[in-house]
Amino acid sequence: MKNYAVLFAFLAVVLWNGNIHSQTHTIQSVVASSEEPQNPAPNMIDNDMNTRWSGSGMGITATMDLGSTKNFDQLRIAFLDSDIRWARFDLEVSDDGVVWASISATTFQSTVGTPFTEFEDFNFTNQYARYLRYVGQGNQQNDYSSIREIQIVNATTNDDSGNPVDMQAPTAPTVTSPGHTDTTANLFWSGATDNIGVTGYRIFKDGVLEATLGNVGTYQVVGLSASTTYSFTVTALDAAGNESLVSNAISVTTDASSGGGSGSSVWLETGSTAS
Repeated sequence: MKNYAVLFAFLAVVLWNGNIHSQTHTIQSVVASSEEPQNPAPNMIDNDMNTRWSGSGMGITATMDLGSTKNFDQLRIAFLDSDIRWARFDLEVSDDGVVWASISATTFQSTVGTPFTEFEDFNFTNQYARYLRYVGQGNQQNDYSSIREIQIVNATTNDDSGNPVDMQAPTAPTVTSPGHTDTTANLFWSGATDNIGVTGYRIFKDGVLEATLGNVGTYQVVGLSASTTYSFTVTALDAAGNESLVSNAISVTTDASSGGGSGSSVWLETGSTAS
């Protein structure tokens, strides 16, 4: 079981660092120009493949509102009966829900043979809009539009200015401890790299976050207990908030208590002698 957990964690890192990552926007509402009473438009966004929106007529619309302006370049649709028929549609975008612009000069068509409980992806040039309107052009058998689920996706992870988002995490640093006392431990790390640049580090003591630092290479942990063993690790951060894998763990055992009395902290000076 542990081996499977490690494998899944590794695959998650590979997918993340390899930029195989997309952002699915939440559709706040959807309104259709035609719908059956038992199959209304909100069924498209209820996360249930057993429900659907169905409406008849060439050119009927389903208008989706993202709530605010977003970047997106992909629509994922699960069509009714996609395993036996294709569906055709056009797509339009709008900033205000009044003025609309087509995003493609050609009509989209789904692929026959897609399992009816699976999404099919439709890619297009990056859009920056609040509203997306699906314009149904019927299917292989009739003039109905029938959709089980629909998702608006930023597949290339652009930010709201259209620039690609940095999804690559830094490499893990290597940590050493050059010295310690009864209550402190000095940490040193190096070796972390990033495709854009490392901007900070996180220090962990026994697996618990100790400190978040800027782009430095040393840190002194204070307030430790004497004659106690601690484990320290470090992760690297970049400007996009990506975090590296955890560094090697360094074990530090603090010295025995140095003792000492409760002497005065006042220095006395007599001539050239301080005591």
